[in-house]
Amino acid sequence: MAWSRHVYLEDETAIELGCSAPKWAAIAPIDPGTFRVVSGGCRILYERHNLMQNLLTEVKSIQRDRQSR
Repeated sequence: MAWSRHVYLEDETAIELGCSAPKWAAIAPIDPGTFRVVSGGCRILYERHNLMQNLLTEVKSIQRDRQSR
């Protein structure tokens, strides 16, 4: 459902590029593995339908809720 490639720059910066089926970004419910990946850090470079943006918004909301407990 998803694939990724790791790119390492000369200055040792690591970049992970990924592509996935739209289902990977489902927010009802968020898959625990997807939550772990996205909450570890994610930057959207390109998307057509705001699925990842919606997922990021939901993950951040869950993280805020957990921190406020």
